[in-house]
Amino acid sequence: MMLSKIESEILLTAMSFVQMEEEYVLETSAKIMKDPNKILSWFDVYSKNSFISEQLHRDWVQKNLDTISLIPLLEEIKVSFLSAHKFDSYFIMPDKAWSVFFTITRPGISSDGRNALLKVTANCPSGPPNYASLLLLEKSVHFWNVKSTHGLYNQ
Repeated sequence: MMLSKIESEILLTAMSFVQMEEEYVLETSAKIMKDPNKILSWFDVYSKNSFISEQLHRDWVQKNLDTISLIPLLEEIKVSFLSAHKFDSYFIMPDKAWSVFFTITRPGISSDGRNALLKVTANCPSGPPNYASLLLLEKSVHFWNVKSTHGLYNQ
């Protein structure tokens, strides 16, 4: 399975927004939660200001039941994609202590194709930034833009 053109556009917008350039990124899309029994429900992510529909949430959850390679994005953005094994081993290396390690889920896309939802995590072994955020993106005439963010945790 490969990323669609729309998914690639959304991911590149999100990766630029959170400043992933020149950082380490897991080479496959991340799961929504490490424990599949603790998937964020629509009620966990809904707010009057976010406009996350149940359909958008469902699409996001469904697309993230399995992972997908993000390697095709290398042509568009300068990041260091790492396998899961290298990602874990680099994280504990002393010379990488001030590096930032990112994961990103596949985006869920609304049925009208105008909104997208995804989750980004950033972790630095030596301290901040350490966070997880939901990003809601909106399609303008030509581009995707981050419309709102919702912090899940921040240290």
